[in-house]
Amino acid sequence: MSRFDVVVFANAPFTVLGSERAQALVEFVEAGGAVLVLGGTHSFGQGGIDEPPLGPLMPVQPTRVFDLLRFDKAQPLAKTKETPSWLATADLDWQAAPVALWCHQVQRAPTGTVWPTAGGRPFLVVGSSGAGRMAALCAPPYGEPATGEIAFWRWTSWPTLMAKLLLWLGTGNVPRPGRG
Repeated sequence: MSRFDVVVFANAPFTVLGSERAQALVEFVEAGGAVLVLGGTHSFGQGGIDEPPLGPLMPVQPTRVFDLLRFDKAQPLAKTKETPSWLATADLDWQAAPVALWCHQVQRAPTGTVWPTAGGRPFLVVGSSGAGRMAALCAPPYGEPATGEIAFWRWTSWPTLMAKLLLWLGTGNVPRPGRG
């Protein structure tokens, strides 16, 4: 895996790795690699995110196996006091009030830091282990928002947020606004 900077699990269970690959992924992270976990029906609780050897490294822990929760109404993303300045910048249109309609019922691990939330629940949680970094996007792109609401995955700033997150995960560096 050393030829990669970031490994992404997009609605995929960790259990597909098997023990040897899971251990290789742990070594990859501790040596400076990064992992991004994206939500969905096969991730987080259902995907064995809490199982060793990877589980102890993750910035979130599921609260149940079947952890997907549909919000009663769309919940806007909200920055937290831990949201880094490069994610709270003017090149991300937070005034558009992007929303999540579903979330994973997870809790921040002791080593995790919650950046944005949705409905008071963790939306993006990051952490580190050894020289590596991890991030968990705790809301799947499910549902159809009401008229006038913008689903986070349709938000015009979503590609910029994801690009910045992937740069941070892979290098620890993020370009400043207006610098690419």
